[in-house]
Amino acid sequence: MINQDQILNLCYSTERLLADLLEISYEQKENIPKVEINIWVEYDKGYYKYTISDCIKCERYIKNDTELTSKKFSFCEHSMFFTACFLEKQCIHEPFILAMMQSFFEYMYVVAKDLSIVDGRRRLLPTFDYVFWSSFFSQNIEKKFATKYPLDLFIQISSLSYESKKCYASMCFCNEPPCMDVIFDEGYILDVGNIRQVRKLLELAKGDYTLIENDMIIKGISKDNVPYRFKIDFIGHLTWEFRADTKLIFTYKNGVYKVPQHDSESTLISKLTKEFGDSNNYANILHLYKIFASCEYGALLIITSNVEEDSKRLCSLNRGMSLTPCFIENETLLRSLASIDGAVVVDQSGTIQSVGVILDGKAHSKGLSSRGARYNSAFNYIQIKTETEDRNIAIVFSEDRTIDIIATEDYRGKR
Repeated sequence: MINQDQILNLCYSTERLLADLLEISYEQKENIPKVEINIWVEYDKGYYKYTISDCIKCERYIKNDTELTSKKFSFCEHSMFFTACFLEKQCIHEPFILAMMQSFFEYMYVVAKDLSIVDGRRRLLPTFDYVFWSSFFSQNIEKKFATKYPLDLFIQISSLSYESKKCYASMCFCNEPPCMDVIFDEGYILDVGNIRQVRKLLELAKGDYTLIENDMIIKGISKDNVPYRFKIDFIGHLTWEFRADTKLIFTYKNGVYKVPQHDSESTLISKLTKEFGDSNNYANILHLYKIFASCEYGALLIITSNVEEDSKRLCSLNRGMSLTPCFIENETLLRSLASIDGAVVVDQSGTIQSVGVILDGKAHSKGLSSRGARYNSAFNYIQIKTETEDRNIAIVFSEDRTIDIIATEDYRGKR
């Protein structure tokens, strides 16, 4: 029977290691959904229940065994302790989190099962072995989505260049081969020993086209609108997205698995309404948002109530190109404007006033060294604007497909 010191130790380590996992998966603390972990331990009259809420609070109380079957998820069970993770219904990253937590508990079981602990609350591990944990994660993703492939295969493919070009292409994994525009007579095996050939084939699957995999064989090329079991979108060096049933499950970038952002359009509407009021028609801004979100190399959109003054001041100093105010619908032209170094500046109706704008200003707040110049300059710009009456929103579209929406009202009066 596991003793109380061991359980306290396990709770403490679970709390700490889960926090490490979530920090790996989330860049911003406020994006972390509510998480509760319960560890149940049987004793002669019932069960002890140790609860860790939000990775911070740890407490203990006794419950009867009927509560064990009343929760939604349970992940790990063995003779010494029962472990379960429960997520709130509004958790927006459920498929990814489920696989992550299953992997975490398997990892904890391997670590904890042979320990002999003599003093309570001592850490089980000096450091968290992310590589060891990620091997469990790859296996659980494979099981959950029946991929038949280890995630390492896609990591290796994304690491390869072709004639010095990064990989921007997609591959659909289909239960049945769809109608294809190009059919390979013999097909190509998709495995580690053939990844250079696969990387070469991906050069044929760009834009509106995708490679088609079925029964472990790459069989041809089709339009990128086929039904699939899961899909991999390669979006740069060591960067790719995993989709299942048309939903983005997670993004891999340089060794880190990240959860997708959820319902960003609703978030944008909420922030626009808070910043500019609910009487405006935001259809034009949503159009810009959708186009910029698909830009291969990212973009920066500034929405400001003081658009004329800001554009005139910055463009007069050769920090951007001023335009006759206009709204542009053409997607190709919008992507071209977004590709220029600098921001696209619009008013709250979505009318474009200037492009290629380099945001100036003395460093006003502590930046994030983990983020690039686009994010930090936008964040600094918003921080400066909190000291004025202007209303502003900066939307940062990163190359890795993450989107940050930064509004002055979120920070006004908080410095």
